[in-house]
Amino acid sequence: MNSLQFIKKLYNGKNCYSDSLTEEEIALLHIPSGVERIVEEMVDANRIVFLTGNPGDGKTYIIRSLEAKLAQRDVYIEKDMNSITDEKMIDVIDKIVKCYHNNKSCIIAANEFPFFKLIKASKELAPELYNELINLKKNVIVYGYSTLQLRRICIIDLNERNLLDKDRSVVLPIVNKFVELLKD
Repeated sequence: MNSLQFIKKLYNGKNCYSDSLTEEEIALLHIPSGVERIVEEMVDANRIVFLTGNPGDGKTYIIRSLEAKLAQRDVYIEKDMNSITDEKMIDVIDKIVKCYHNNKSCIIAANEFPFFKLIKASKELAPELYNELINLKKNVIVYGYSTLQLRRICIIDLNERNLLDKDRSVVLPIVNKFVELLKD
């Protein structure tokens, strides 16, 4: 597939979520952002990272773009909480709690509804996790500076991407990337 066909595929919305993109296509689209740096810093600090947002906000894309670095570490990753049944939710919460107590990092990608289901389920299963999640939910991380002192958990809400890129530093690299892809 040439670059123009690839752009058309994205424009038409066919298989444009990163779940269905090849490693080559991910590399073509990859534009490092402040969010990736924040996730890397949080993983380095052994934090539990929740990437939340709407479908297509880039949760899976961010994880996939960092996978090579994450593979070198013992990081539990849950790419899609939508696929977790209520029965399996207990296992996911158990894994998060183990990471929490063993000072290990994990990354959980969740759309808003599955994230709230996880929070609700953790109230009974893991009250310490629940309390920290509730305290953090209303706070946003902007360029790596949180509005409060983080303990073990970090929530990065990709719905708030305008706050994560206030000076629009990602817009020019995006335009340049697509212009480069279309040069031929």
